[in-house]
Amino acid sequence: MSVGGYALFVDAKDGLASFYEHFGFKPLIDDPNTLVMPIAAMPKFPD
Repeated sequence: MSVGGYALFVDAKDGLASFYEHFGFKPLIDDPNTLVMPIAAMPKFPD
């Protein structure tokens, strides 16, 4: 089974968005507590 996608979204608790920004997530303009990271920008995981 496989699944497709283009980004990973995070719904941060109030005041915790900076935690995710530290890992490269970018906040949405109209909702700074929703952050996104494109899958192409994610680090590679070891096999």
